Amino acid sequence: MKHLPDADSLVAPLARAAGDQLTAVLGFGSRVTGASPDARSAWDLFVVVEDYRTFYERIAPAYGWRRSAASFARLNRRLPPNVTHLVDPDGPGAKLFIISEEDLARRLAPGAVDHFCRARLMQHVETLHVRDEETRKRLDARLSTLRHSIVGWLRPFLPEEFSAEDFCRRLLQVSYRTEVRPESGDRAGEVFSVQRASLLALYEPILEEAAETGVLVRRGDAYAVAEPV
Repeated sequence: MKHLPDADSLVAPLARAAGDQLTAVLGFGSRVTGASPDARSAWDLFVVVEDYRTFYERIAPAYGWRRSAASFARLNRRLPPNVTHLVDPDGPGAKLFIISEEDLARRLAPGAVDHFCRARLMQHVETLHVRDEETRKRLDARLSTLRHSIVGWLRPFLPEEFSAEDFCRRLLQVSYRTEVRPESGDRAGEVFSVQRASLLALYEPILEEAAETGVLVRRGDAYAVAEPV
């Protein structure tokens, strides 16, 4: 679990208020990776919870949220995650992506239709809080399953031959091209340059494994899809 002092002012009070209802906090995005955040760039935090209603019953009074816990829970069950802004008077605050561990597992599964969670957590992620070691093991296993499924997910968008760097760049390009907010023309390139080492560490072994199992074909220092789409 990485210690990021700038995130402590957000994560620690959240953990105190939620208690055992807070399963984990996973950080991603520009604040974690250093991908050109500005003073207004909020922390991006996946807040993994045990039970929606109980979590909101504990959190709402602590943060002055006016909507009822029951309403928050209904919305969360309908289309997880709920996304809310957490104000920090001394910093940029955070976007909280609130989701139960059960719902997160479904949305990270290889056959998931909704790619909202997949597209964010297939990149570099830091565990900023975890309830216990068993929870850590489960989350690590789910993130590993997600990343191993990315070769199949990305197949339609890969060139005839590609290196590990090409694969990681393409992964980010496909993810960012569906963003509805305005981004710089080469935002995927900026993110790749910052995350290069961590992305290659994640995906080089996965590409090698895919070549060994016949999903990909080795061509010198490059790869090709064994059965093009």
